[in-house]
Amino acid sequence: MVFPITDEELVAYLDGAIDPVRGGEIEAALLHDELLAARLKKLDIDTDAIRAAFGPPTFGASQWHQRSWRHLLPTSLGAALVTLAAAVIVGIGLGIAIGTSDIVDGLGHFRKGWRAAVADYQVLYSTATLASLARDVPTQRAEVTAAAAKLGLTIDLDQLQVAELDFKRAQLLQFNEEPLAQFAYLDAMGKPIAFCATRTGEPDSKVQTGIFDGLAAAYWNKNGYGFIVIGGKNAQTVERVATELAARI
Repeated sequence: MVFPITDEELVAYLDGAIDPVRGGEIEAALLHDELLAARLKKLDIDTDAIRAAFGPPTFGASQWHQRSWRHLLPTSLGAALVTLAAAVIVGIGLGIAIGTSDIVDGLGHFRKGWRAAVADYQVLYSTATLASLARDVPTQRAEVTAAAAKLGLTIDLDQLQVAELDFKRAQLLQFNEEPLAQFAYLDAMGKPIAFCATRTGEPDSKVQTGIFDGLAAAYWNKNGYGFIVIGGKNAQTVERVATELAARI
């Protein structure tokens, strides 16, 4: 039996400091666990660049040989230090996106990005949140049209139909005083999945994948709008849905 793999163990694996037996278990798991591979990639930061910019952490030189910037990453303080280091390294004073989720400005102040806000909302959903909604096509069509109109997009209910997903509703939310449309589904296993869109003004980008609040996600930018599909643990399903929607909308 392989016990759950923690972030600390992944950090030790990256640093070559893992027990050989446990290291073998991690390597075996990485062969078939895409979410684990995504976690590993997220923890594999550029430690040399950060050391060059900041030097060792200030908790004491005698402790530095036992710690690394990767070891700091699983902690909230470490994550903040790494984020600030990244901002200095790239030299952007007005603010940069961190993993498309959070923003740090030139003064070191953090602002939650819209995709992170969507993830915070989506993680609260359960099957019961949407299962009781009856299929009422006229109502769904009206909800979709109204939400899309607020964004200045032309989206109809037919464009939102995706194989193996049961469309449930559309609703209009708001982030930083900008309208944000959420189109909610249940997948074949009853897991909530959401497709969200908002006006961002960001340049076009292809579909990218990641993990937000433990949920599989795929996101892209097109024609000044940002889009994300998020929900469940199946990264392949989420990417497939995102690819289909990106081609239509």
